[in-house]
Amino acid sequence: MIAAVDRKGCTVRGLLWSLIFIPIGILFCSTSVYVAVDSSCHKDATRWLVDYPNAELVEQTHTGFRPFGLGTTIRLLRSPDRELAVKAWYWDHNTELNQQRIFMADSLATMHITYPIVEDNSEVTWIELRSECLEDYIFW
Repeated sequence: MIAAVDRKGCTVRGLLWSLIFIPIGILFCSTSVYVAVDSSCHKDATRWLVDYPNAELVEQTHTGFRPFGLGTTIRLLRSPDRELAVKAWYWDHNTELNQQRIFMADSLATMHITYPIVEDNSEVTWIELRSECLEDYIFW
């Protein structure tokens, strides 16, 4: 009786299959888009926001499933080098990427390198690497 045909030629079995496969298709498409965007953000952020040589990772937080993917990632580094040397190294790194025709503006992520001022009277430079990838569009 499940295969009974109504007046328009639709079967109950066909309806049940539709109710099963349509949500599966939506889930598959959504997951595919998420993975593609997450991979793009991760690739761009790890290319631009590299750790400074000789810097020590002090803290890392991220809101997505992985660092530098969808969401916000903050890495706090500490370097024994002076701030001017650190800024020059990042300037050279970014210039090298631009010469390879790789531009930060082409990324889905917003990326920042800042140097927070810490009042501990030490000779270290603090480096904050921040990546924000489609943070406003994540629904968790």
